[in-house]
Amino acid sequence: MNDTFNDVVYPALQSFREINRAVKRIFRTSTDELGINTLQLLILEILMQNKDTGITDLAEQLQFGISTVSTAVDQLVTMGLIRRSRGETDRRTVHLSITEEGTRLVRSIFQPDSQLMRRLSPMSELPEEELRIMLKVHQKILSLLTLEED
Repeated sequence: MNDTFNDVVYPALQSFREINRAVKRIFRTSTDELGINTLQLLILEILMQNKDTGITDLAEQLQFGISTVSTAVDQLVTMGLIRRSRGETDRRTVHLSITEEGTRLVRSIFQPDSQLMRRLSPMSELPEEELRIMLKVHQKILSLLTLEED
């Protein structure tokens, strides 16, 4: 391995891993208190934005397998946080929508005084320009790492 990899690339990868772990831990702690998991929260967020979404669309957006998303959806339906409905023209089509209770739960998680927002708010103390640069660099790295997948 060359010096650039050892001195810069590897520490950057380690940093990404540590940040990812910290963010996952923050989300897990916040969602556990509400009786859901992070995947279920992400599903609820998508359904708030896209009122009529199917399991395949969710799986693609979340980059999870259909069976994983389907299990999480089943749990959310049982909890009364989302509802399933059949398509009117094609009964094989299943549409998912968030319930009022699901909407309230998502909004509560993202309230300024919620545990999640209190834990994430220190990031907003970073200069906006630095955050924009970081985002741009992350997008470039992601593009480079996924080039062969496309």
